[in-house]
Amino acid sequence: MRIFEVKLKIMRTPQSFLAVIAMICFFSFQSCKKNNDPVPDPVPVVKPDTLSSGWSKLVLSGETSFGDIFFNSSTTGYLVGSFIYKSTDGGNNWLQVSLYSGRYNIFITNDNKAFFVGQDYNILKTFDGGSNFVNTPIAGSPKDIFFSDNNNGFSITDNGLFNSTDAGLTWQKITTTGLPSIGSTYASLSFINSTTGWVVSQNGIHKSVGSLTNWQASVVNGGSSGNFGSVYAVSASVVYAANFSGEIFKSTDGGANFSFIKKLEDVGITDVHFLTDQIGYASAGRSIYKTSDGGTNWVKIVSLGQGSITEIHFTDATHGWACGSNGVVLLFK
Repeated sequence: MRIFEVKLKIMRTPQSFLAVIAMICFFSFQSCKKNNDPVPDPVPVVKPDTLSSGWSKLVLSGETSFGDIFFNSSTTGYLVGSFIYKSTDGGNNWLQVSLYSGRYNIFITNDNKAFFVGQDYNILKTFDGGSNFVNTPIAGSPKDIFFSDNNNGFSITDNGLFNSTDAGLTWQKITTTGLPSIGSTYASLSFINSTTGWVVSQNGIHKSVGSLTNWQASVVNGGSSGNFGSVYAVSASVVYAANFSGEIFKSTDGGANFSFIKKLEDVGITDVHFLTDQIGYASAGRSIYKTSDGGTNWVKIVSLGQGSITEIHFTDATHGWACGSNGVVLLFK
């Protein structure tokens, strides 16, 4: 009955009918206006990760980017980002062991002493598995750190090369000839014993000659020949290096000469790691590559849908790790 009455009233009152029609048109217009609003830009499509057999991925919430990951066994390792984390189960689970990191390179000795360096004038260390951390002052801003054994350590800084012979308790600057100043740019190093090592930087590749005090520039053949960021010595004769132009170089004469062997990507190579003189890995952009023939051929084995990979590390042929942006950690088992 109420519906009938309303209709009757409308028929008897043309002004009311017109008002109703006006309201219908108004709301119809509003509806059309909303539907005709510009369509927002589509959400960027994130490509799926491509992980070859044996690789898996986990994400640590709250972290934006990791600087380094390092294991000295198949179970125990550290990870640096906004904080320092430790894993004792091969990287499946991580425990935060520091309140602040500020570091981007790690080294762990065979007897489980862990060292962390970054953009300050200290070397952070823990000798008790991460329960306690101690800062050791050093007269330079460390870029990288490396130990050739449990006692002999090396750090390249903006103030030159430093050496420790007492397992990292104290550090002394080495007066060198032939090793150029690093300044504020990045540098990396690799040693095979207490006197034989290589340093790479924007100035190229330099090798020690008989002692820590004498250094000479390596001859780099091919490629862009500059702006190096990673180096890995497999032996006294076979050494690999990579630059930020995505190029890999190899030396078979102890670093006197390096030859260009492959360009992987247009983005820089952030790390190289070799298990033998034939089998090695490299990270560039969102990808990890593997070679099984000494660097002649490379196969992409990991490709992230987004982000980038910062560092890679292996302890043997069946245990490897990588870290990067967006809190990503990659495991190979």
